[in-house]
Amino acid sequence: MSAPPNPSSRPASAAEPIGGEGLLTAYFAPAYDARRRPDAEFSAPVRPSPRDPAAAPDRAGIERQPADDALAWMRPEDLFFLQVQGSGTLTFPDGARETGRFRPPPTGGPSSPSPARWSPSG
Repeated sequence: MSAPPNPSSRPASAAEPIGGEGLLTAYFAPAYDARRRPDAEFSAPVRPSPRDPAAAPDRAGIERQPADDALAWMRPEDLFFLQVQGSGTLTFPDGARETGRFRPPPTGGPSSPSPARWSPSG
């Protein structure tokens, strides 16, 4: 006798075509507080993309390098979630906002915590 399906293993909702015209989906891009300079709370650097991704060290090697070229500084746990999510918006104390997207690792290459694009977002 098999066990009944676990309701928590099913998706909460499923995308369905709308009137045969297409498929409606959603994308979530979180917003996080950030700083231009590190401090005790905002100590995790948002690093720029490596100039040559194929020659970049692995993730641990990147993290060991000095962060003199950091694009911004975040709370470590927020940076982790931004990297997992893949993109988001940073909000600075002066109200400036910047959006970015982390690039996927090259095929067969190391994972990278580096954004492919980071730009002001009005």
